[in-house]
Amino acid sequence: MSLKAFKRLKRKLENEVLWIYVANILLHEDGLSVTELKKRLKEKFSIKVNTVYLYTVLYRMEREGLVRRKTSEEGKSMYCLEEVGKQTYLKGLEYLNRIVKLLAE
Repeated sequence: MSLKAFKRLKRKLENEVLWIYVANILLHEDGLSVTELKKRLKEKFSIKVNTVYLYTVLYRMEREGLVRRKTSEEGKSMYCLEEVGKQTYLKGLEYLNRIVKLLAE
């Protein structure tokens, strides 16, 4: 087995489409801070992400209308999944499931 190829696959699936993991976590939450998102990414998916990169991903998601940033009572930025974000997540999940089925044949 080529460890390089596997590591490259893992890195690309985790980093280049991090938005789908973020959407998965936010799907079941009413809003999370970046710190909490980082914690959940590590707990649920074993993904360690750089804080600046996570902010970049969230900024892109916000610009595309997938998430909304709100301010909590404590003044912290919290991110919530919008309906278009949920639909995009479900469409992405459907696509990934179809690809996995084809690859498993």
